[in-house]
Amino acid sequence: LKCPRPTWRPSPDHAMGFCGKCCGITAVVVLALALALPLLNRDVPGNPSERLGSGAMFDSIAPYYDMGNRLMSLGLDQSWRRALVAGLQLKEGDKVLDLGSGTGDVAMAIGHGGHPSIQVKGVDPSPNMLSFATEKAAKAAMSDRVKFEVGDAQKLEGIADGSIDKVSMAFAIRNVPDRLKALKEIRRVTKGRPGSRICLLEFSLPPEDTILGWISGNFVRVFVPILGSLVSSHPEEYAYLASSIREFPQPKVFGGMIEEAGMKLVDIEHYAGGAVQLYIAASDHE
Repeated sequence: LKCPRPTWRPSPDHAMGFCGKCCGITAVVVLALALALPLLNRDVPGNPSERLGSGAMFDSIAPYYDMGNRLMSLGLDQSWRRALVAGLQLKEGDKVLDLGSGTGDVAMAIGHGGHPSIQVKGVDPSPNMLSFATEKAAKAAMSDRVKFEVGDAQKLEGIADGSIDKVSMAFAIRNVPDRLKALKEIRRVTKGRPGSRICLLEFSLPPEDTILGWISGNFVRVFVPILGSLVSSHPEEYAYLASSIREFPQPKVFGGMIEEAGMKLVDIEHYAGGAVQLYIAASDHE
């Protein structure tokens, strides 16, 4: 579901400006919005507090996190994670650091899709989220090479300079208080040699003056908190997640931040009509 025309502007191949790869998801979202137009002016409950976005917040929603992801992404989040893993260009013997590992979906995908000699370390500030990740690794008999530990992307203690071949991070950088600091830490721990890769997957809503921007913006503002309250008893936490998506920088801006941290931005791939970006970067230590 990679969209070659994330801005939805007409072209000879798409006379109406629609991309065939995005029509299905867009039709579902449009229908959902049509059914919920009376809700569009409703205020989402809860104001972000110091706890929101922290490990403690994710501790509280850990039991519902995977189900919420499937529902709120219309079942597409796993395909985006697979695209991230493909972007890492894994090789035999790679040491991979998965930041914001959460319940371990990306770390497990790396473990399943890579060479048995690949070692994966998942780091996350939420112990409860990591308990689910550890259980997944145990069930898959991969505990010896896919390991998890509590940690902070802004200060990767115990990880030496230039000791990591590949770094992944899916839908987590927007919850880091100091993003530039985290990006500099990623640069510090990544090996400065050909083949090293950093892949960051994140939401970034299209401009609101586009059709898809209006659709996706209202979907995030209204339906993410509603669906979150349906799968859990924590609507305020899901309201925070919705606001963090809306407030994340546009791809060009965040791409500039990656380069400011000392990495080389190789590519930005767009998915879901431009609502999801995969940032592919290389360490620039040399």
